[in-house]
Amino acid sequence: MVRKENTKKPNYLKDTVFTLLYNKKNLSPKKMMELNTLLMTYPTIGKAYSFKESFIDIFNECAKDSVEKLDLWCEMVEQSAIKPMLNFVAMIKSHMYGIKQLFAMRDVNNGVLEGLNSQIQLAKRRAGGFVNTKTLSI
Repeated sequence: MVRKENTKKPNYLKDTVFTLLYNKKNLSPKKMMELNTLLMTYPTIGKAYSFKESFIDIFNECAKDSVEKLDLWCEMVEQSAIKPMLNFVAMIKSHMYGIKQLFAMRDVNNGVLEGLNSQIQLAKRRAGGFVNTKTLSI
C-alpha cells in the first residue's frame, strides 16, 4: 500500500512490487541494487520495508519475549504514522489474543486432530448414498 501511494507521482516504481516482497536473502545482485536504490529514493517505502523485515524477524524468532517485541514494534509503527502500516497494526492488535497463544504454544502440532478428521472424512465417503446417520459410525 505504501508503494501504491508513491506511484501517484511519476511512475518510477513500476514493476518493483516483487523486489519489495521477496525475502532479502533471495534477491539477485541486480535486484538487491534495485532495492537499495528504491529504499534510498523513497524514505517512506524504506521505513515500511524495514518494519516489514523486523516484523518477519519477530515471528521467525519466536522467543519468550516475542510478545513484548511485537508490542514495541507496534508502538514504533504508530509513531511513524504510515497509514497502511497503521491499518496493519490495528489488525494485529485486534488479533493479539490469538497471536499471544501462537507464541505460547509454538511447539504444539495438530497431527492427531488431522488424523481424526481424515477418519471422519473416510467414513462419510464410505457412507455416501445412504440416507440414515447410522452408516457414519466408525
